[in-house]
Parts: sequence; structure tokens; C-alpha cells
Amino acid sequence: MLIGKASARVQIVEFSDLECPSCRGFHAEIEPVLKEYPDDVALTFVHFPLSQHRFALPAARAADCALSFGRFHEFVRAVFEKQDSLGLKSWGSYATDAAIVDTTAISACASASANPGRVERGRALGRQMQIDGTPTVMVNGWRFNRTPSAADLRAAVAQVRAGKEPMGLPAAN
Repeated sequence: MLIGKASARVQIVEFSDLECPSCRGFHAEIEPVLKEYPDDVALTFVHFPLSQHRFALPAARAADCALSFGRFHEFVRAVFEKQDSLGLKSWGSYATDAAIVDTTAISACASASANPGRVERGRALGRQMQIDGTPTVMVNGWRFNRTPSAADLRAAVAQVRAGKEPMGLPAAN
């Protein structure tokens, strides 16, 4: 799911799990960068719910459903903000926090037994790319070996804006 402009010069891809505390931390780091560079930075959020997280798959299903209401980013933000309440708070309540009126639809999506196509495609892509943890973050195709901070992301943006690769190397011609 794309957050930002498809034409942005800096394309960040994040493989994420909505129950992952490190993903919540990365979300807090990326938010100000997205706001600071609305024309230059876009984030593609790829669902990669980890099997050890009990609520990650239902959260991904519900977020996928929120997309149909045009509130994906808001739903993801709501889940990360109250991540410690997963399993205690209803999916409909998260939907309300994301300003989605049809809370029943979000609850139904979260409890559906079938995996939505985007969630399954994200998992398959992650396996194909040998992703083994979340968040896994790439900037313009360059994969960070750790979770980047806001400073790391700003440095990558500066590199790309200067005509260089995000990790400080000269851009290929």
C-alpha cells in the first residue's frame, strides 16, 4: 500500500508486522520524514505478519479492509499507537480510531479465515526476498541492515536528492 506519491524520487519499502514493537518504532521514525518531504518521499507498506505474533495476521486483514475505505494509513497508525491493546481492544474500536464508520466490516475482515490477496502477496514476496524479520526497510532498492532511524532516512533522502544512491554511493548512469 503506497503512502505518498508514486512519483516521489525516494521510494521506501517496508516489510512490516502490525504487532511488531520494532515496526511501531520505525513507524514513529518514518512519519515525520513523510511529512517533511511530501513530494520527495513515498512509503510502500508490505504486510509481512510474523507467525509468532498472534494478532499480526488479523491486524493485516483489518488494515487491508481499511484500504477499501481509503483509511489504510490511518488504520495502521491507530494500531501502532495502541499496539499494546491488541487482543484487548476490538478491531471495530481501531476502525473508529481511524475514522472508519463501518466498524462491522473491519471486524469481519479481521476474523475472516481467508488471507486477503495483498497480505498473502506480501508474505510471498518477503519469503522470495529472504526477509526473516520486521521491519525490513529498503530505500530505492537498497536494503538497510538494521532498522533505520529518522536521521538515517533523512540522510538517504539527501543522498538521492543530490543524485547519489541512498547509501552514499554515486548513482549509476
